[in-house]
Amino acid sequence: MKDKCEKSGLTTVKSDLVDAPIINELPIAMECEFIEYQNDETGIGVIGKVVKTSIEEANMSGDNIEI
Repeated sequence: MKDKCEKSGLTTVKSDLVDAPIINELPIAMECEFIEYQNDETGIGVIGKVVKTSIEEANMSGDNIEI
């Protein structure tokens, strides 16, 4: 992943909560714990639990997220 980020100009930091990077340049980050993979006739999916969501103040309007 590091090479992909370097080529794109994006930077990352390691999450303190989960084993995943946080992309600094994105205004919203959702840190999730892996629960399980699902694979059936409808496709493949990943189930996770959101443990933290971070949003830049510029993307907030009161209690609402402005995407």
